[in-house]
Order: sequence, then structure tokens, then C-alpha cells
Amino acid sequence: MLFQRLGDDWHRALALAGFGFASDAEAAFARLSHAAELFGRQGDHVKRAKCLNQMAQRAIEERVHLDDVPSWLAEAARLARTSGNDHERLHAEQYRAIFDQQFGDHAIARTRFSALLPEFRRIGDLRCAVRCLLGLGRAASFGGEHDQARRHFAEGTRIAVGLDLRLTAIGLRLLAGAECAAGDLQRAAALLGAAGRLDPANRQDLVPDPSLPAALRDRLGPAGFDSAFAAGHRTPPAGVPEAGM
Repeated sequence: MLFQRLGDDWHRALALAGFGFASDAEAAFARLSHAAELFGRQGDHVKRAKCLNQMAQRAIEERVHLDDVPSWLAEAARLARTSGNDHERLHAEQYRAIFDQQFGDHAIARTRFSALLPEFRRIGDLRCAVRCLLGLGRAASFGGEHDQARRHFAEGTRIAVGLDLRLTAIGLRLLAGAECAAGDLQRAAALLGAAGRLDPANRQDLVPDPSLPAALRDRLGPAGFDSAFAAGHRTPPAGVPEAGM
């Protein structure tokens, strides 16, 4: 690597971090960890915090190295606070909320997301605002508050449209689950169709509830499900989240 030959460890770390995010999981962790180490040597605490946050995000999404996530996020939050960097502090706190929720602690996650949402809106980080809204919706769904869940999922998905395909597909499928729980089976199937338009490969990392399509097909019947799904698939995502709300 050119920066290594030049002895430029800061730009070398920056390049490693960039390569790491585009790598497969294990290569990503190796490169991001090396970048974090180099940034730490250079005294760049914000960049080190960012690498640690990215490692935690990737671990949560891939469901690997989960035992390391709390320590990565604790250090990232500490470094960001001492550096006065709101972005990385808030990112560390959000990934901690997502981590807590993934392990079933919806009450703590809900409190964290509620506090973080106005902060992300304040700094204009819409992707993270979406993640907070989807997290709040999940917590509401877990508590049986289906109308509240629908509102959070619909708002989050509406913001995600045109901003982040992955979050839009997840939001549509979460909203479908909430609609199903509330009894609107046709709309739930249509939302799955809209998500399928964005994610034709039906990637499992974008499918919060793999059992939902089969459950809807069973309750609506094959023809009813296929018709509603096809109607949703034809509808541009921008027209879906609030339709019927």
C-alpha cells in the first residue's frame, strides 16, 4: 500500500476503513480493527470511534462477534464524548439500542430510541432517524401497541424512500407485520409486494419476519394474497407507506 511505504499511517488507516466497509464480514473486521488501531496511535479519537461504531454495526447486522459489541460501543461513546463529537456519540448510543433490542430488551431500547430521535433530527441525520423510528415501532409491536407501531413504521419508511433502499425494504416489511397484526391483511400483502419490488432477491437480512408471507397466504388464500402482493409490487414505494393510514 502506497501510504504504508510513505509512512503515512493516518491516510493508511483511512484507506483501510474505506476498504473495510466494502469487504466481506471477516475481512471488514480485520481492516476496520487495524484502522482503529492506527487512528488510535495518531491520537485521532473521532476516527477511532467511527471505526469501532462501524465494527459494531456490521457485527449486529451479520450477527457475528456479538460478545465484542458492548465494549466497542462503550469505547466509541467515551472517545466521542471526550472529543466533543455528537455524531459518533449518538451513533454509539443508537447501535447500543439496536443491540439491546436484538436481544429482547425492548423497554430499554424504546427509552434510548425516544431520546435519540430528536437528536438525530437536530443534526439532520435522516438515516439514523429512520432507524430510531423503526426501533420504536418494533418496541410498540412487542408491547401489542399496533396502531402506534404502524405510525412509527409508516413515518420511518416514508423518510427512507429515496434515501436508503435497505431501510425502505425493512420498513415496508415491518409495516406489513403491523398491518397484519391490526387485521388489515390486504394492505399487509400489498406492503410485502412493494418491498419485493425493492428487494427481488428477498435477502434474509432485509426480512424481519420470514413467516409473514406464508401466514398471509394462508389467511387470504393464494389468489387473494397474490392479487394484493402484485398490486403492491406495481406501486412506487413513495406511494405506499401512508396509503390507507
